[in-house]
Amino acid sequence: MRERHAKFCEEFVKNGDNATEAYKAAGYKADNQHSAESRASRLLKNDEVKNKIAELKEKVRSASQQKTILSVIERMEILSNIAQSEETSPIEKIKAIDTANKMEGVYIVKNQISGADGGPVAVSWEGAESGAKGNDSI
Repeated sequence: MRERHAKFCEEFVKNGDNATEAYKAAGYKADNQHSAESRASRLLKNDEVKNKIAELKEKVRSASQQKTILSVIERMEILSNIAQSEETSPIEKIKAIDTANKMEGVYIVKNQISGADGGPVAVSWEGAESGAKGNDSI
């Protein structure tokens, strides 16, 4: 890819998809605005340019996602700071600790299933092939 083409791609992504401004910023010369617009539009149809722009946009998107998404450690640090802060109310401290505990899997959820009057669970089934029936207790 030519150096100016690459520069055009970078400028295009950097300035919010304004092809004419990217064309000028990349060092291309045009006699007038219409000529710059036309030539910039032609550049955008070039396969190498399209691929490079897509690649650059993906890098920008990926970098911005990494900056905006907190890691587990960062979230735990924030919750710890809230829980340990002198300025935090007791209710906010409890919420922060509760949230941190949930993230860490501290709470164990137990489910108990029982039948009528606390007895065993009755299970019945009907076999599809032979028409067999049965009952069982767990």
